[in-house]
Amino acid sequence: MVGIEANVLVRYIVRDDAAQTAKADGLLQRLTPTDPGYVTIVALSELIWVLRRSYRLSRSEVVAALEPLLLSQTVRVQHEVAVLPALNALRRGTGEFADAVIATLGEQAGCSTTYTFDQGALRLPGFTAL
Repeated sequence: MVGIEANVLVRYIVRDDAAQTAKADGLLQRLTPTDPGYVTIVALSELIWVLRRSYRLSRSEVVAALEPLLLSQTVRVQHEVAVLPALNALRRGTGEFADAVIATLGEQAGCSTTYTFDQGALRLPGFTAL
């Protein structure tokens, strides 16, 4: 297993640098179910932030780009049980990916709620306004 950092995935998805895209493609093509790539929750959050803010991809474009990768047998994602609901929140427009991950991981850790000042996060279950 090898780790894959956010910028490699940006190049793989956005394809805006030919040399780096070729290297990212090569890496992802070498992955197998027995020797997969591993993406941390931090790298995934950074990837989504970059795609939304720097490249101005819509929520649906981000989800469409990530789903095949995340459902692949050759890529493992840290905290997958939190990632898929967070991706659904992004798809539905009910919240940002990172906020949904925070709420889900807090719940899994036994938190009764997660306090926030973020009005957007309050649209998601698991948050309470402070």
